[in-house]
Amino acid sequence: MSLRLRRALALSLLIFSGAVVRGQDGKDQQEQASPSTTGSQSPEIKAGQPPAKTEETPEAKRQRRGREQAIDHRDIESTGIEVGRPKIYDDSLLQQMLTAAEAKLLSLQLLDQSGIAGHLGAVTGATQSISSFGLSVQGPTLPQVATTNNGATNSTVTGQGNTTTTGATTGTSSTNSSQNTANAPVTNVTTTAPQTAPPSVTAPAPSTSLPSTFSVSASDLLNEQMQLTYEIANLRLLLEGSLNDWTIGTTKVVKPRVTLGFPITISPGKPSKDATAVVEIEIEKDPETKPPTDEIPALITLLPREKTYNVAKITDSSFAISAGIATQVVSVAGAYGRSKKTYYLVKDLDTIALTFQPQDPKRIGFMWQFRPVLGQRYVRAGLKQTFVQIAFPSNWSNSNFGNVHIRTYWKYFDRKEGYAKNVRRDSLRDDKQSWPIPNYSLEQVPKEFDYKSLQDLGNGQILVTVAGRFLGGTYVRVGGNFLRDGSTAFSSDYQQIRFLATVADLATKQVALVARDGTETPLLFKNAAYPAPLTKPDVTFTPVDDSNIQITAAFSTIPAIHDHVPLLAIVGGKVYGYADAPIQRDGNKLTFVVPTATLLASPTITIKSLFAPDSYWKAAEFAATPYPLGSQPPKLALLERTDDSLKYVLYGTGLKGAVILSPSGAVLSPLPKDSGDSLRVITLTKDQAKADKQLVFITDKGLRFALPFPSVDTPDVNKYSLKPLKPVVVGDDEVVFQGDGLSGLQKVLFNGAELKLRKQADGKMIWLKGLRAAGVTAEARKQSLDFVFKAGKTTVSLTISPIS
Repeated sequence: MSLRLRRALALSLLIFSGAVVRGQDGKDQQEQASPSTTGSQSPEIKAGQPPAKTEETPEAKRQRRGREQAIDHRDIESTGIEVGRPKIYDDSLLQQMLTAAEAKLLSLQLLDQSGIAGHLGAVTGATQSISSFGLSVQGPTLPQVATTNNGATNSTVTGQGNTTTTGATTGTSSTNSSQNTANAPVTNVTTTAPQTAPPSVTAPAPSTSLPSTFSVSASDLLNEQMQLTYEIANLRLLLEGSLNDWTIGTTKVVKPRVTLGFPITISPGKPSKDATAVVEIEIEKDPETKPPTDEIPALITLLPREKTYNVAKITDSSFAISAGIATQVVSVAGAYGRSKKTYYLVKDLDTIALTFQPQDPKRIGFMWQFRPVLGQRYVRAGLKQTFVQIAFPSNWSNSNFGNVHIRTYWKYFDRKEGYAKNVRRDSLRDDKQSWPIPNYSLEQVPKEFDYKSLQDLGNGQILVTVAGRFLGGTYVRVGGNFLRDGSTAFSSDYQQIRFLATVADLATKQVALVARDGTETPLLFKNAAYPAPLTKPDVTFTPVDDSNIQITAAFSTIPAIHDHVPLLAIVGGKVYGYADAPIQRDGNKLTFVVPTATLLASPTITIKSLFAPDSYWKAAEFAATPYPLGSQPPKLALLERTDDSLKYVLYGTGLKGAVILSPSGAVLSPLPKDSGDSLRVITLTKDQAKADKQLVFITDKGLRFALPFPSVDTPDVNKYSLKPLKPVVVGDDEVVFQGDGLSGLQKVLFNGAELKLRKQADGKMIWLKGLRAAGVTAEARKQSLDFVFKAGKTTVSLTISPIS
């Protein structure tokens, strides 16, 4: 719409809004406001009647017309191409999408052996030539004779003075006296010469046909598949990028990449008919780029590279001519015709991306062209969103990577040939402002996160709620555990992230919010004013029972912040301070109960709070160790057994100064030449061993232990069944005994003298020698032999028989 037309339309609307009415005198009168509408009170509105319109003041009318002119001026000044401020996008997201596209390209396998083999011997083409001729010659035709029946006979009389004709219906007479009478003919004979026309002629139809199926040859199919394979490799290399686009010079420093988006608004007008809209972009690196280098930014990817439409183009041309001649002698006719049809698909380019070298060698340049398509004379109006990925030769820590310069213009478009020609006059616009490319950090900062964000679910489970708006793909790392979309313990909502973790993991491992590019933000309580680190408390240990010990940590002072952020205790990976393992807080004292075995295995005690800064964590960690790291709970084992006593060994850590509580009277004694505190010996009588089932003692650190005595089978030496293998007679020097448990036999005595003893390996047979010299077989009588075992002594009666 032209400016003149728009102004006329605005004037007509203004006249209409003036509420012009015609008076009774036939003249146009401006409707005047009634007094009720100009006063301070609201006008009276009757039911069923619309409210009266207020008249627009001259000042309001002037302002409105000024706004209308401003809109018209804006449209006149605009060339129809507007480019908004370049927007910075998350390059990691684009890189992930390109990597996924490359993976899909990798999965395409186009070389098909069965398909190639199936095209062996295929008919790839055919040629058919047909010639036909038709001629028609026709001679002159014979005349046609037609006979007409006239019906009843008439007579005609002819005279000098009169003529008389008689018939069935009419008659005439005259006064002449002389006459001649003749009869009319009964039939008429007519001879007709027909019109001569050229004959028709048709060329004979072909009697053969071409094959119905065609296919490319196997070698051509292989070449086509190889071409597609090379094209896929080409696309994969483009998606991967070159090495000089990845790294700075010969160094191995990876260049930071930035994805820029350009919102382009196209609003074509009459001057842009049959024209292409062009948007040129030039990018240069920031002058303060570090490290200094002569490299310029590298263009990685343009999106879109092109946007096309598949258009069917049909060409149909026909030609026909015919001629004929006819004479009195012969007629000749002939006909000739030709037709041609072409059908093929072409690409109609709507958007195309191109690169160019700017005049400034330190810049890179690229452009997008937006063309009219599908037979239209104008570029389609609307918002076009384009993207570009640029690699900058700079450090990742630079605050600004470079600057963007924008230029727009129109170029005439040859619709028939499909290419852009020269620039349309007065359409060039250079954006005087250069747009910076800042380095945005993807650090994810919660909007709200404090002690109220934690919910104790019991059984050592904590539900954590992090309020805020986060980029898509943000996840949580708890130590080596990654919680993200799809995890059962993770939920990402519109205004918050929630995840479930154990108290032990939250207290002992680092927790961080991770953006999709890998940037980590430690998860800390917001607005928590942590004071100076906690001082080391005084720690005391009080036995609760035989397997648990009470630990009390007394601080000189506990900061007020811990009224809301509770202090926790960690012993051996177990966290104390929540529902499953509570801590009793009494002023500046923290009291909790720990299994004794846990404390001995991991004697380090750590007092800290959840989601505190690293500096506060490290300073708040300390060790209150009653025993060195790696200590083991004491154990009891049988060392030696005699006829009257049992000797046990007690081994462990911190036994120096330990006192036995039960059995009463028992004493822990160090081993000879052992000055340490890890081995002690206790000796019990047989009666004590039978009466007391466990050893109870307390260490000098206050730890109390109750250890059961190892079960010991104490055989009754009086129940040994010993008998000689054969009778013993007077004068024998050797006797053989058999029985059970003889492996524990230590010696055999006769009247206090020890006899020579030899035992069988299985402990079921022994040999005693020296009976004659000891006087055992001096006479026929019963002798008593003392068998001494480890468990005691037994007496065996041996009968000496006389010599038979």
